[in-house]
Order: sequence, then structure tokens, then C-alpha cells
Amino acid sequence: MKKLILIVSVLVVTLSGGCVQKSGEENDSLPKQKSETVQSSQFEIYEGIIPCADCEGIKMTLKIADDFQSYELVEVYLGKDAQPFMSHGKLNTERGFENDVNATVFVLNYDQPEKNQIYFVRLTNMRDRLTMLDRNRKKIKSDLNYILTKKSDFKF
Repeated sequence: MKKLILIVSVLVVTLSGGCVQKSGEENDSLPKQKSETVQSSQFEIYEGIIPCADCEGIKMTLKIADDFQSYELVEVYLGKDAQPFMSHGKLNTERGFENDVNATVFVLNYDQPEKNQIYFVRLTNMRDRLTMLDRNRKKIKSDLNYILTKKSDFKF
């Protein structure tokens, strides 16, 4: 009889072992409760007016998430009666540009085809400015302004 009780006890412990949960671990089979706390996000915000072929200029506001994984871009076509154009997506950073090995190149929509990608560079000696690059990741040869200036770090 003692052997039977021992065998049954071992079987119960063995079979229920998959259901035992250590303190602090989550059980994927149980419904998860929604967190009531709002995660704060921080952005670097850059603004500027770049040239436009058929308007007075394009006011750009670029928000780069503090994890450098995503962005939000708002473009307002000045002198046109149009709604602002908003886009957001994935962001990638690359180190080095021309002779500046510590520069950072920001690639907006890096996960999209190249025709949808937008490039900016932040040079080491101009940490508060992003310069827009052409589709070949080169500086745009022009006397016109292609610079966005850092406005703030925004936390909400």
C-alpha cells in the first residue's frame, strides 16, 4: 500500500509539474492584464523649411524616437491650400559620412524600397542639425537650405 501511495504521489507531482509556476514568471496560458501605466516616450524634434519646386517651401518637422527605431515626419507645403502630409515608419542609423567617421546617417523607411527612403546626416561638429541628403546619400549641391534644426527633446 505504501508503494502505491508513493507511486501515485510521484505521478501527481510529475504530471502537475508542467502547471507549477515559479514566483515572478508569467504563464502564457493565463489571460494577461492590461497595464494601466502609460509608457513615456521621448523624441528629438527637428524643424526646418526645405525648397519646393511648386510652393513657397516645405516646412518639415521630424520626430526621432529616443531608441532610434522609429520616426514621425510632418510636411506642410507652404503657400498651398493642402493638409499636412504625415508619415511614420522605421528608422535605421549608420555610422560615418564622407570624412566624418563619427557622423550619423538617419535612414527613414530603411525597410522599404530605396525609392521610399529619406536620408539625413548629423555631422559630429553640428550635433543640433540634420542635413537632408539626396537619394544616393550625398549632400545636395545647392545654395538652398536643406537643414533641419533641433528644437527640443520632447517627453510625454
